[in-house]
Amino acid sequence: MKPIVRQNRPIASERAKPRMAYEKSCAFSDGLPDHQCAKHVADTGSRTRHTNGRSSGSNIFCCTIDILPRYRQRMTSGSCGEVRTYFSHAERMFPEIENGKVPTEQFLMACQGIADFVGFLGTAFTPVKNDISGNVAKVRSKFESNKEKFKYLEDLIDDDLAQNGGKLGYATEGLLWLKRGLEFMLELLTEMVREYRSSADKNATESLVDIINKAYVATLKRHHGFVSKQLFKVVIIAAPYRRTILKALAEGNEGIDDICIDHIAAHLDNFRINVAHVVDYYVEKKLDTPNPTPTSLTQLKN
Repeated sequence: MKPIVRQNRPIASERAKPRMAYEKSCAFSDGLPDHQCAKHVADTGSRTRHTNGRSSGSNIFCCTIDILPRYRQRMTSGSCGEVRTYFSHAERMFPEIENGKVPTEQFLMACQGIADFVGFLGTAFTPVKNDISGNVAKVRSKFESNKEKFKYLEDLIDDDLAQNGGKLGYATEGLLWLKRGLEFMLELLTEMVREYRSSADKNATESLVDIINKAYVATLKRHHGFVSKQLFKVVIIAAPYRRTILKALAEGNEGIDDICIDHIAAHLDNFRINVAHVVDYYVEKKLDTPNPTPTSLTQLKN
């Protein structure tokens, strides 16, 4: 009989392999659906036509990406604790700026995470979510054509402009409206954190209607026509209570509202920096005009 040889088995922590997730995503084009898009599209703004004859629109797209360890460490340490919430997942974090540029793939993943968050606001916000997703898809289609060349968002923008005679192309038009949608969501989340932390009576600030309206007026409203503005008024009225949003962000955990807010605040750091880079680049290229209304981006520059 052969002797029994015991093999050393790796401990549980060594056997565990981190699982990479991918998220559906979805921003606010002020135009008609582009019939070249493959899946469901939604129009949340007035019709706009460009010199290339295309209307802005959107569809849904998914992707995967390897996540750098520093994102996990950042969201699972310090005051935020070890509890995981929606915004503590690494794949939803906006990237660090590299050599003055925005890494494209992680940026798009984070945008998709913002789109899924919009889904928590309820069915009335579905067109908004779908629109963000569609604009992510437009940018991603360009990125997928040459990932190495378009590793950074600024290089993707420059190439798309060069291919279209200095005018907005399919990807840069999508990014324009994605950028505008991100500005809106950045203001919404910033104000949500500020109001929660500054309110002595949390129950008195449960409604998100004023927060969403304030964010809309400060960002998207100037880009919308009369019809779009009226439609958005209806959408805002259907906004859920904050407790509903925090419950969704808690991912099944109970009594962690403070942690959810802390995770949102931590998420906002790179979110704000990324959006500021894209906003400034579009203004520099004369693809968009500066926002005359003071926002959290204004505070960042100051």
